[in-house]
Amino acid sequence: MRKIATGVSQSPVAEVAKNSSTPITSTFSKREVERNGEKNKWEVRRKKHEEDSEEVGMYAFLFYISSSSSTSSSSSSLLLRINSLLFTSASLRFVTSLFVIN
Repeated sequence: MRKIATGVSQSPVAEVAKNSSTPITSTFSKREVERNGEKNKWEVRRKKHEEDSEEVGMYAFLFYISSSSSTSSSSSSLLLRINSLLFTSASLRFVTSLFVIN
């Protein structure tokens, strides 16, 4: 920031914009914008993987609880089957999401 003779401080960019006939454009090149877009895309994918791995962990915990619970054998085997199916589907979704590129 520099002081103008009138005592009003003004940034050099504002002064250039006022004195220039060409509009000021962004300082990012097209390649930098594309790179930032790639970073954002990978950040979104990383967050999705974290959510998926948390889901797999939750199902693994449910699987462990149901397999170690001491309930009647019929309900225990039913819970075991349900939880193993949930765990399998969640783990398959997680593994396939690692290989699928959006």
